[in-house]
Amino acid sequence: MITQYYWAGHPAIDIDTYYGQPIVASDSGTVIFSGWTDTGYGYLVIIDHGNDFWTYYAHNSQNLVTAGQGVVQGQTIALREAGSTGNSTGDHIDFRIRYKAAAFLDPLQFLP
Repeated sequence: MITQYYWAGHPAIDIDTYYGQPIVASDSGTVIFSGWTDTGYGYLVIIDHGNDFWTYYAHNSQNLVTAGQGVVQGQTIALREAGSTGNSTGDHIDFRIRYKAAAFLDPLQFLP
């Protein structure tokens, strides 16, 4: 369930999660970042899909991939456990799509 939608002050969607939920790659690509950030994301994974699109998966409890690693669509890249990391409230994943390393786009334009 989406708990917060894309808007100018929040260029992402927040997806409700449960304890132990696997977070999966939305498409195949190469991990370009996996680690902790002090920018509010907490534990974050960024995947470069090789077509000028990057996806961000933020507030993870545990990242399971490393920078430089190839991933396939549907592969588990992180886990959600108790609580949320970074600047957030409630159990959720902040999911973002970035185009050409610049503009964030509304993920709902791309999801089925």
